[in-house]
Amino acid sequence: MSAGQAEGWRDAVARLKPHFHAATRVVVRGIQMVASAPDTPAVSVIVPACNQAAWLAQALSSLQHQKLDAWECVVVDDASTDHAFDVARLFAEADPRFRIVAHRDRRGAAAAANTGVHAARADLVVVLEAKDLLFPDTLAAHVDATAQSLRGGTYCGSRPFRSVGVPKLPSSPARRPSAMGVAPETPAAPSVCSATAMPRNTVLDLGGFNENITHAWAEDLWARMLRRGHRFTYLPTVGVANRRLPGPAEEHLVYATQIAALARDAQKGPGAVGRFLTERLLQTLASALADGHNDAADGIAALVRPHLDGRGSAWLDRAVAHAVRATGVRRPALSAALAEDVRAHLDRPGDLSVDDPTSTVSQQPHTKDRPATEEIRLVPRALRIMHAGERPPPHDAVLLVPQARYHVEELGPLALELDRRGVPTAFMTTAVEGRIGEALRKQVHTELLKYTDTLWEWDPHLPTTSRLLAVVVMNDWGPSRELVEMAKQVGVTTFAKSEGVQDFRDRDTGRERRPYRLVDVVLGQGPNDVAALPGADVRVVGSTRLETAWRGEDSTREPVVAVNLNFTYNVLTEHANDWLTSVVRACENAGLDYVVCPHPAQYKEHVDPALCEGRLATEPIRHLLLRAGVLVTRFSTVVYEAMARGVPSIYHNPHGEKVWDDDPRGRPPTVTRTTATLVNALRSALDVEKPFSRDGLFDQISVDPDSTPDQRAADAVVASPPS
Repeated sequence: MSAGQAEGWRDAVARLKPHFHAATRVVVRGIQMVASAPDTPAVSVIVPACNQAAWLAQALSSLQHQKLDAWECVVVDDASTDHAFDVARLFAEADPRFRIVAHRDRRGAAAAANTGVHAARADLVVVLEAKDLLFPDTLAAHVDATAQSLRGGTYCGSRPFRSVGVPKLPSSPARRPSAMGVAPETPAAPSVCSATAMPRNTVLDLGGFNENITHAWAEDLWARMLRRGHRFTYLPTVGVANRRLPGPAEEHLVYATQIAALARDAQKGPGAVGRFLTERLLQTLASALADGHNDAADGIAALVRPHLDGRGSAWLDRAVAHAVRATGVRRPALSAALAEDVRAHLDRPGDLSVDDPTSTVSQQPHTKDRPATEEIRLVPRALRIMHAGERPPPHDAVLLVPQARYHVEELGPLALELDRRGVPTAFMTTAVEGRIGEALRKQVHTELLKYTDTLWEWDPHLPTTSRLLAVVVMNDWGPSRELVEMAKQVGVTTFAKSEGVQDFRDRDTGRERRPYRLVDVVLGQGPNDVAALPGADVRVVGSTRLETAWRGEDSTREPVVAVNLNFTYNVLTEHANDWLTSVVRACENAGLDYVVCPHPAQYKEHVDPALCEGRLATEPIRHLLLRAGVLVTRFSTVVYEAMARGVPSIYHNPHGEKVWDDDPRGRPPTVTRTTATLVNALRSALDVEKPFSRDGLFDQISVDPDSTPDQRAADAVVASPPS
């Protein structure tokens, strides 16, 4: 790594540090920079990651501390909506042993694990859950045991912990491995996915992990391996720190129900299979009780009882003790009480109180059809920057021009859809000078890595020197205006994909932009865009970003106020400090916790840093909305992201903005103009019992159950010339 690359990487770490809690921040600061990767890794570690950014840095850091150097890690980002991808990128930039594979759409943990196994280069694979950590000797122990020609997989002991920090690394005893199942106290098969190493070819020969199973996909594969005669070897060493995160009752029930379905099938096979699955059922029962879910425990106990016949009291005592240890409950008195509670539930008479377990495990082939190659892509380490004079874009390509990260969230999926139809695409981003421009450019580059490995250097004259089918921008003013004008001069059709709410009549911008009047076609989000642009050729396609948020998880509605600070691009920036002062006073007067989330282009000099001290967001606004209870903002399209997540918005306008007063389309129903009225509005909005309406969302975005926004946008781009 060159000095310049190292400095750039340190800048990236500095930018991301606020996104992690304290323990993870320490890990990120300690990422090791490694010059090269092994030509032939001894083991491939697969890390499926979906919205686990808080733990991912610790998991990946534990790999860098392995005594074995000859490993590779394939991080599979399963369409995360948090900053897990950014965490993985930091490690991949610093250490070439890390590779990233991205799913376009969320496909589940089993599918992510299968993707990683297919991408792995080593003969031995370990699937490390993003919440867990490996101790320094773990990979070496797996590789050494495999070198001794021990048949099948290997697995080691685990140390459960219930902590958000990094656990102390234990000293691992060096003891000779013993064959699985020989000693009666040895578990019949692995109990922790992260503790297990398996031959890659064996996993592939068995069809991989069952993607039809949501929870017990690892146990299903282990059971199939045992039925085929593969033997696991137990390595009597603590190799994994297994983070125990409390889960809802439904999670425990679904897990147990799927295990029970596997156990019923196991009655037809070797006894070790049924014993191993019964042990897993007992662990699920102990976990439910440890998390305080007594009602769920009743149902799980009913699932366990049919599989205890003939096991014997000595075996049951050992199995219950092992199940209790697996919960992470360490104090002897609490462990004894938990074991007694497990036995009491098992002894309690009762009928099966959950659905038939076979209904939750599909009997279809274990792996769904592999998606087309564009659905899963290996993320490159960096974008290749191309110069049109040296290598022009492909003939008849659609040129896509994002200027911000959320632009890529709209144009990236459109590029994939066009590629799927055989229409070539090329990306180019505008040149914005200064500190803000550099920060935005880095964000755009990081997001683009999910969709392409090539970016053309900014050249507004590109349409005159290359043969393009179309140009698609996100706005047709500012830096991209010249590009649009050049394209129109040579007859290239120009499109603008609507950003969201917009000051269409430039009431507050202080300059004449005439947004979306220059391009040939506007790819509108919904009815609001049509109404705001009379006479324009507006083709309603929806919004990939907003529809994804709407179809995704709702906010957990914690009593936290998300403050969207976005006085940018010299629009009303003189009011930024007074606006933030009013919001902060309202939150404090209401006794509410608040987090200030500045727009990436928000100049620090426009606000008093003391107002944000200790309150700056540790995540982008779109991630903060997954937990916020209410949003306070000025004029912004973020109100629709909040609406999509089920978060009420307050439009705070003490400075007299005109845009939503003149045209209230898209304006939140709650408008405040003083600190006192904002106090009352905050208290009312945080009442989670009040009904919340998303009706306004569908005035802004059009949703079609039969097609996606990127499909509709692609239809428009490849259709006949504009009217």
